[in-house]
Amino acid sequence: RDLHSFPTRRSSDLKNGKPINLRQFFISRIARIYPLYFAAVLLDLPHFVYTERRVTHAALSHTVETVVATFGLVQAWFPSLGGLDDPSWSLSTEAFFYLLFPILGLLLGKLTLRITAISSVVLYSAGLWLVWSLHATRQAYSPFPHLFVFVLGIHLAQMFRWVNEKGERRL
Repeated sequence: RDLHSFPTRRSSDLKNGKPINLRQFFISRIARIYPLYFAAVLLDLPHFVYTERRVTHAALSHTVETVVATFGLVQAWFPSLGGLDDPSWSLSTEAFFYLLFPILGLLLGKLTLRITAISSVVLYSAGLWLVWSLHATRQAYSPFPHLFVFVLGIHLAQMFRWVNEKGERRL
């Protein structure tokens, strides 16, 4: 397979191995989260600018960078920007994972069941330690410490697919 196609999320398509167009994948992901997100950020913008400029006396350049990063869904990628709306870090992280999925999906889909199972246990253990160690820092809101959960989800989806196949797979 090439980077322009990968299995869809529907189980019937996964079993048939039908590819999905990358362009359609990204359009669907954006359409799922961005309209409501855009409206919420737009509504919060006057309060944010007032607070940023009048209360915290932030530099105009930092305020503009934060606004642009927030509208671009990349604010969690740069912890110094924080974002207009603190809970939106999770959507920024989700957008990061959407960008990674086509590549990670192809790479992780090539692993054997045994490697997938072993790496799932390692990922889970190491990832929990990483998030725990970063808990009190702004880095905890970056997508990078949460990458293990995303990869673990892909692993579990692959194992679920293997279990549900008609033919038996062996470790």
